[in-house]
Amino acid sequence: MSPGEATINNDDVLGLILEESGPGVSQAAALSELFLRDPLTLTIPDWITDRIDRRNRVIFLANNLQLNPGEASSAVVVRFVDSNNQQVDVQADDVRSVPGFDFTQVMVKLPGNLAGGTCTVTIRAHGRVSNIGTIRIAP
Repeated sequence: MSPGEATINNDDVLGLILEESGPGVSQAAALSELFLRDPLTLTIPDWITDRIDRRNRVIFLANNLQLNPGEASSAVVVRFVDSNNQQVDVQADDVRSVPGFDFTQVMVKLPGNLAGGTCTVTIRAHGRVSNIGTIRIAP
């Protein structure tokens, strides 16, 4: 048997998971650390006293996303484009597989300067970009 060469291409589509019963067809499946859904708030309430950082964290769910061994969560970037067409890229705080499911959770801090209203979201990792989802930001 002679040695051979092979190339493995990761051609799985990076997919932001969308809600089937959301208010819009492209509503991203997202949950804030306050267990809120749509619309999401940019800051957490003052009654949560154990945090200096008042920015709300949001978890998005994605298909076909896995960190390489030793790779930091910050290798995954979430892009927000708000209702004023302002674009903000945020590195993920945490990326991990969800036990018992075939998807990954991506947690980020919501940028404090997003305008209220509908915001589009994509996830970028390893040279791939997900589909577009939407979230709503409370004014």
